[in-house]
Amino acid sequence: MHRIQDGQWLAYSTDASTGRLPTGTIIGIEEAVEGQVWLATNEGEVCRFDPEAIECIEYYKDEAGMPSPPYTDLTTQADGSLVVGTDGAGLGTFDGATWRTQTIDGEFLADNSVWDMVQTRDGFLWIAVDSGLQQMDPNRPAIQRLYTFAEGSLPIDEVRVLNIDGGGLWIGGQGAAQQQDDEWQIYSLDNGLAGSTVQALAVDDQLRTWLGTESGLS
Repeated sequence: MHRIQDGQWLAYSTDASTGRLPTGTIIGIEEAVEGQVWLATNEGEVCRFDPEAIECIEYYKDEAGMPSPPYTDLTTQADGSLVVGTDGAGLGTFDGATWRTQTIDGEFLADNSVWDMVQTRDGFLWIAVDSGLQQMDPNRPAIQRLYTFAEGSLPIDEVRVLNIDGGGLWIGGQGAAQQQDDEWQIYSLDNGLAGSTVQALAVDDQLRTWLGTESGLS
């Protein structure tokens, strides 16, 4: 893991750590408190990392209620709780004290393979799953909707990455699209997208959206 500060890159690894540091591949980084960050790895590790102390203030793996790895994503909700996505084992939620696994059986998920998650300013949690794009209210799981490409409610197929900017929700997969006022604006090779498969989405402090594809960056 690397961090840039005052124009210089700082590297963090298990060799430099004074405490337990995740050993798996980092698949999610989210802001915590006072400069600390939450980390999640593909091997099912979650930690609250302090860059100054170079150690995990909290470290979780194989805890009661945690979902089985591999993990695919990590996000924080408005109330500070954590959500981790998995490839096949559903979602894991952590409220600061208790882990809970939520799967398709008797729960709200449309699919147990979760690729990315983001919470929009209206409080809705958007979840990219194998079967499409799921929108839900985390406080009221019964209020939800599933968008699918096959049924025509999703503008692109194989959605794998999500993000938000000042205008609305961005999705990436086979192309990219932005949702504003329930309308989708689609981006593809025909209007300047660098590649046909979008693998990463980021929004900078000038509210520009960057799209990483298999053929370059837009």
